Amino acid sequence: MKLKLFRSTEFAESSLFVPFKQRMSAHPAWVSGLASLWIATACNVALWQELVRVCEQNQVSPLWPAVRLALFMAAACFLLFSILSSRRLLKPLITVLFFFAALSCHIMFNEHLVIDASLINRTLNKNPLSVSSFMGWQFWATLFILAIVPSVLLWRTPVRRLAPVQYLLQNGGAAAASVVVILVMLVLSSPDLSALVRAQPQLRQMTNPFGILQALTEVAKARLVL
Repeated sequence: MKLKLFRSTEFAESSLFVPFKQRMSAHPAWVSGLASLWIATACNVALWQELVRVCEQNQVSPLWPAVRLALFMAAACFLLFSILSSRRLLKPLITVLFFFAALSCHIMFNEHLVIDASLINRTLNKNPLSVSSFMGWQFWATLFILAIVPSVLLWRTPVRRLAPVQYLLQNGGAAAASVVVILVMLVLSSPDLSALVRAQPQLRQMTNPFGILQALTEVAKARLVL
């Protein structure tokens, strides 16, 4: 009886009695946040290169537009993880997005191609992207740095287990915070960054992975209508 009473107290349920691995594991929000920042920054090197070129033509500094774009994309990735991921799906979803973003980065940065609906249609119909472009050292270096290394670190990092209700509440709070950041970035993007993106539509198309996902959606809609 004493043992049962002791084990039912708050002291027995405190962090002193939580396994060491569980206490040292990363919170899911931190994992999603770091993954979002990695995709929004490192996987968008082609976008940053193009942004610097466009800003130099317009004689403006690329730093503030780059910060706003990076925060917008990081918040959008964080929102995506919050909506679609569960405790068991978080790591697989992030891994898939790592490899997808790395492949897109290779096409845009190394092959100097903007991935839009027309390119995807040409690829499906005529296959203009030769297999040799995916066998060079640039492809494997991009894949290794942007996808393989962060994926290995991700799977070697223990993620804290949360109760289903707690995980649901956390995802809801994270989604709400992401929406707030996105709205703030949209407000701050007006009028200079919005005008820049309208004048240079390739900037929107090069946002990795969202521009590519939009292009894939357009192609899928067109083929379903046909």
